[in-house]
Amino acid sequence: HNFAPFLQKIGLLRMKNRERNRLNELWKAMAGDSLADLLKNRESTEKALCDMDPNLRKVAISLLCSHWSRQPELRSQIEKMANEDADLGVRGVAIVHLGVICRGTNDRELGVKLANIVRNEHQPARLRSSAYSALINLRALPFLSPIATLFYENQNKEFPAGCDWEFVDSFFAK
Repeated sequence: HNFAPFLQKIGLLRMKNRERNRLNELWKAMAGDSLADLLKNRESTEKALCDMDPNLRKVAISLLCSHWSRQPELRSQIEKMANEDADLGVRGVAIVHLGVICRGTNDRELGVKLANIVRNEHQPARLRSSAYSALINLRALPFLSPIATLFYENQNKEFPAGCDWEFVDSFFAK
């Protein structure tokens, strides 16, 4: 019997569980006592998108896209935050979650916008990295695909380390 695929699935499940625990810790650190309400009440989470605290806005984006679900109706609001929020961190989180909301759609218009951010050397490296991550989701590349693996293995390095430019440029192809 070949147990490799089974063991790989178990490894991915463990990794996802660790990631979920890490995310919960991060949400708690950023939202503090507000987190309990945000986890219980979708309406409170949606209101937090407009909060003065950028940390609450980041948590709200993340919760709406992962805890509450990837509702397509969120797209316009998240896209607006990705383009216009005064806080660079909020913009980055919004960009990443646009990829989550649109995972596997291969949305051409969004792909071009994201690829332009990745290609724009005047944009901050972390925003470019967020856009690259969103491109990976837009194409629904598996976590262990060569493009995703290269990117995630280089995340602790300055962007564009781990960037596959052919992949980015493929979003400009007609």
